[in-house]
Amino acid sequence: MPGTKITFGLIRQKNPIIADAEDIQQIDSLDLSDCGIVEIANLELFEHIRELNLSRNEIRVVENLSILRSLQLLDLSF
Repeated sequence: MPGTKITFGLIRQKNPIIADAEDIQQIDSLDLSDCGIVEIANLELFEHIRELNLSRNEIRVVENLSILRSLQLLDLSF
C-alpha cells in the first residue's frame, strides 16, 4: 500500500470497532500501523484520542498533530 493516505475507510479497516462517525467518540486509541501511510493528515475527528500508533509506515515528516490535544502516546517507530 505505498503512498496510502489516512482515510475513514482505512481507519475502519484497521479498527473494526468503528462502524460510523458516532463510534469515533467512543475510542481513545487508534491503530494505523503498517498501512503504508506517507502523510499524517485527516485526523480532525480524532482530536480526543490519547494513543496513536503510526508505526511501520512511510512517514518522513511529523506534522499535523497539534489537533490531537489529548494525545499522550505516539508510536512512530520503524
